[in-house]
Amino acid sequence: MTALDDEQLGQLLSNRLHEETHGMSAPSGLTETLHRRNNRRTWGLRIAGAVPVVAAVALAASLSLSPGTESTPNAGGDTAPETLTVNLVSERTTTALGNLSDFVRHTRSDFKDGKGKATMTNESWVDTKTGRERTDETELASNSRTTVFKTGNGNDAIVIDHQKKKWWNDQIAALPAGVEVTVTTGPNGERIETPTGKKAVGPLIDPKELQDALAGGTLTLVGEESLDGRATVHLRWVPVPGSTTDIWVDADTYLPVRKTSAGPKASDEINFEWLPRTPENLAKVEGAAPADYKKLPCTPLPIAGKDCGLGN
Repeated sequence: MTALDDEQLGQLLSNRLHEETHGMSAPSGLTETLHRRNNRRTWGLRIAGAVPVVAAVALAASLSLSPGTESTPNAGGDTAPETLTVNLVSERTTTALGNLSDFVRHTRSDFKDGKGKATMTNESWVDTKTGRERTDETELASNSRTTVFKTGNGNDAIVIDHQKKKWWNDQIAALPAGVEVTVTTGPNGERIETPTGKKAVGPLIDPKELQDALAGGTLTLVGEESLDGRATVHLRWVPVPGSTTDIWVDADTYLPVRKTSAGPKASDEINFEWLPRTPENLAKVEGAAPADYKKLPCTPLPIAGKDCGLGN
């Protein structure tokens, strides 16, 4: 493998993170600054909690990678385990991010408030080759559940409100990754996202942020760890003061296994599963609303006075 200098490493890792960043919807009820992902949906969930949620960063990777601890000859001719460094692990993770078309990516995300109380769960399946995806979100306080199917045809999506037993066609917006938004609650309890025009910091890493982390020692290699019986390599960095992000990658493939983010107001844990593109797994990203659900004639936009029958 050709070694990358710091600038190249920063650029590659930034590009891959930005390509594969998928954010989560946050609860309404207060104004919070969140980080916006590529292709993040703009439909508002009926979430009653008042807890900010840190946007999730999803990483994609290739299965055909060398082991995480290759053996190299030492001075005596014997082989010795390779010494892992933060630069080496970052470079291999960056290389792993280069193949995005081999998997159905399955993630399970759990969110908690600042007191450690569970607030929301999110489960998604993404066909990394076609862009089709399914996301199920459950707000635990009200047990309300919403399903979104992204069809892979541009921004087209189907949104299903299981509590109201209604569904509609929608469009998934495509704000650039790293765009900061302010989240507020509208008069009818809907979620409103307003871009601030500022670049977001935190889970999204641009080349300068990565270089600052490497140079300042805030991006660190924690070490090799067993995670639920699986050999992993653990990286940690501090995206903003008071917050910590940890990522565990498989020691052989450098596929992400788990990511956690923790701050004073909220925390999240995302667990990754990389599935082969079998008919059974691809079926996860296909679906439709139940036959007894009512289709709305338009996309509800309560803030604009466009209910479309959602509240009836």
